[in-house]
Amino acid sequence: MKQHSSHCATFVAAAIAVLALGACSKSGEPSASPPAQAKQAAEQLAAKINRASADVVIVFSVVFGLARDGRLNLASIDAEANRGRVALRGTVPDAESVARARQIVLAVKGVTGLDNHLTVHQKS
Repeated sequence: MKQHSSHCATFVAAAIAVLALGACSKSGEPSASPPAQAKQAAEQLAAKINRASADVVIVFSVVFGLARDGRLNLASIDAEANRGRVALRGTVPDAESVARARQIVLAVKGVTGLDNHLTVHQKS
């Protein structure tokens, strides 16, 4: 989840740069419509932040769902989301756990797909 908060900070910094640079044309003269450029940049930034925020909510919901299952070890599973598509990585004790994790993820609101990279780790 740390990755998503850094994305938000990056978006804010990019928006400030776009707004500052958008006020001037290539010739250094003020552009004809700085408010229109600023509005467009703000709308683009808002869309990116909304997508990133939605992904944070999805990851939280996935992790919460996996934790509620009680049979999955969250310490060995990593979940990420990008535009609603969830990626699971890590190890689980058996094939049933892979299937259970898949079912839990796909039940989360906002999930558009799943890349399930969980592997079965046999106890020796």
